[in-house]
Amino acid sequence: MAYLKEEDEDRYKRQFSKFITAGLNADNLVGTYQKAHSNIRADPSPSAKKAAKPSKRHTGKKLTYDERKQAVADKKALLLQLKEQQ
Repeated sequence: MAYLKEEDEDRYKRQFSKFITAGLNADNLVGTYQKAHSNIRADPSPSAKKAAKPSKRHTGKKLTYDERKQAVADKKALLLQLKEQQ
């Protein structure tokens, strides 16, 4: 992290933008991880999380046989029209 900051400032800002907004840098990063690990050791029970809602699945309406045939005929007509224009 420190090496990249010295070598290429723009790349450092692009790669570590989330760290910068959180106020983390190469000097206080190790301390932050040590604090997080000590907090986990003090209370290792996982925090309660909300169950994810299953997303609604939307499927299209089934076409009848006649509608499918009409769609194919429309596509053929469009292709013929495009071919004639060329």
